[in-house]
Amino acid sequence: MIKRNQVVVPLLPQPVIDLGVPINGGNFRRPLRQRQNKPLEMILLQFLNQKEKRKKIGNPGKREKKIGFVLSWINNPKFKAWLEKSSKPAGRGTEFAFCNVCNMDVVAHKTVLIKHSNSEKHKLNWQKVSTSTKITELFTENSEEIAVRIAEIKLCALLATNQLPFLLMDTLCPLLKNIFHDSKIAQQLSVRRTKATAIVCNSLGTNFLIDFHNELREPGFFFSLIMDETTDIFIKKQCAFSIIYYDNSANMIG
Repeated sequence: MIKRNQVVVPLLPQPVIDLGVPINGGNFRRPLRQRQNKPLEMILLQFLNQKEKRKKIGNPGKREKKIGFVLSWINNPKFKAWLEKSSKPAGRGTEFAFCNVCNMDVVAHKTVLIKHSNSEKHKLNWQKVSTSTKITELFTENSEEIAVRIAEIKLCALLATNQLPFLLMDTLCPLLKNIFHDSKIAQQLSVRRTKATAIVCNSLGTNFLIDFHNELREPGFFFSLIMDETTDIFIKKQCAFSIIYYDNSANMIG
């Protein structure tokens, strides 16, 4: 019985402190009274350590899928005209492929490559590349162009060997086109006095001088050297050298 002037203190339940530690991976929290008698600081320290481990380890059951470039794709008819292996370093296990038409890197996955090949940007760039002319095709020479060049060199050599003026080419070239109207080589001749001067001085003269110099340096080769100094009408002093020798290939004195 409760006596008079006696204070009654109600019995309160023991407080439960939730530290956020799941029980066996579930959603239920373990109250403090169910744990062993450990200091609160130690429990908090263990909790923080477990949390840091979970961040580092992550999900051990899930593995990152590596995406790599397959060399057989280069021989694939869908990719071989524009696909190359990219020099871009792989990031997080993912390699890249390079599209030389769009000049960009693409993830090295077959589905992504097919999607890129069907894109409007790739189709537009491929249409520009396929219709353009390669630079190697621009500088290729056919037999007809070579024959025209040989004919022009021979005409210039005719002027040099017979001491004819270069002005003659302004009349000779149109005359040959008129006479040989059915010749494709004659119709493509385009040499005048300026071009003839350049061919004789820069092409024929340089090559003949190199060949003649190499021939004179051969052992047992004899020649005579004649020097003559004169002054031309422009009052410029000149010194000319003439060489007399026997040409074995032509069996004559040059």
